[in-house]
Amino acid sequence: MQINSNNINNTSFGSIYKYDVTGKNQDEAGFVSSELWEKANEDYNGVQIFNDFPSFSEIQRTGVFEKVHVSADDKYDNFIESLLIQNNINFTKVTHEEALDHDNIYNRLTLSEHAQMYGKELVSLDTAKIDELFARDEAYISPNGESGTISDRYQGVIDYLQTGRNINATEAVIHEQNGKLQFTVLDGRHRFAVMRDMGMQKVKIALDKDSYLIAKQNGLICE
Repeated sequence: MQINSNNINNTSFGSIYKYDVTGKNQDEAGFVSSELWEKANEDYNGVQIFNDFPSFSEIQRTGVFEKVHVSADDKYDNFIESLLIQNNINFTKVTHEEALDHDNIYNRLTLSEHAQMYGKELVSLDTAKIDELFARDEAYISPNGESGTISDRYQGVIDYLQTGRNINATEAVIHEQNGKLQFTVLDGRHRFAVMRDMGMQKVKIALDKDSYLIAKQNGLICE
């Protein structure tokens, strides 16, 4: 199964910048004034960029210092990089294609705070085998999100994956019901469905110890 290409944002992205603003004040954290943005829009023919990062007040409250800029073309890409360098802000740079690479997405899957709280662990599972079990569940999301989705959550996952940021792994339990093996998603069924439809052969799932043992006994784990 392959995800419908129409769902992918086909803007000709430059790169995704992830940078640390620890210890910076509000101006330094933003580093680009409204006047500069206006000038940049004039210089680069009104090109729009997408920003996905917390406000400065959120940074102070949560201690989350990562910001993400996604530039819409190579010229604007160079503009953002030059501003980061001028402001002595350390950054990493990921291309749009790299952000959607299967291995890149796989490596960005992390345990949510909720999953950590309940002692769950990330387990690499065979996507196709898990999907067969998931299809038995009433909450199943069919290929390309054609049924079983809630509002725009399916597309929202695709959009989020394109930012290059870490993403909480799907939480699930594997158990038996009426003599049949079941895969029940507790959180993140849209995430799983999108990664399945992208053609990822393995995904990390947050499982408790009992679910892990059942997965191992039934050959669901990718070593």
